[in-house]
Amino acid sequence: MSAALNLGRGMSARLGWGYYRQIQGIDNVATLNNATAYYRSEMSEQWTAGLERAGNKGSLIRVEGYWKRGIRLRPVFRNWKGAIDAFPEPNEDRIEVFPDHNGSKGVEFYFDRPIGRHLTARAGYAYSVADEDVTTIRNVNSLDPLTYDLSHPNPQDQQNAADAHPTWRTGRWSFNGSFGWHSGWPSTLEHFVSVLNDQGQPDQAIRPEKLYGARPPTTCGSTCV
Repeated sequence: MSAALNLGRGMSARLGWGYYRQIQGIDNVATLNNATAYYRSEMSEQWTAGLERAGNKGSLIRVEGYWKRGIRLRPVFRNWKGAIDAFPEPNEDRIEVFPDHNGSKGVEFYFDRPIGRHLTARAGYAYSVADEDVTTIRNVNSLDPLTYDLSHPNPQDQQNAADAHPTWRTGRWSFNGSFGWHSGWPSTLEHFVSVLNDQGQPDQAIRPEKLYGARPPTTCGSTCV
């Protein structure tokens, strides 16, 4: 359900609410993790509100806020190292997370304006918080105990993010630039522990510290085409 109100002078306000069900697709059954249970639909509620102003020459300024909460969530398999892997199931960092509920909220700003005859600038900024509450997290391929908080940031929590996209057009040519920046995602630090290998000899192994208990530095990047 959504509604929009024209405030005049190029300004408009929007409000939205939704209640959603998400069924588990047959391709989401975790058979490679020996988990073949089929769960009931997940449920989520979401609110959005926004204020927009359109100016001269196609310029646009928009502010939007949102709030979302998910319940009846099914268990999910992850790798706490977060690395890209074609076959993550047999890795030692494989875990199964049993979420109770999750939530996200934030505010976003968007700006789009022509500057002169050839240059157009677009930019955006978002502040958001995404977290989850779990009942338990278990190791899949290891018997080692795990340390974690029952309430912690979602692995994709990105509290601050900004981007800018200038475009220069002249004749038949168009040059585009893109810049992106975001604060660090939740991560899990590692440490060495002394163990015995299969031959009974002293060895060293990597073990996780508190799951999602740290954040790396901010990340940025840029491209031009």
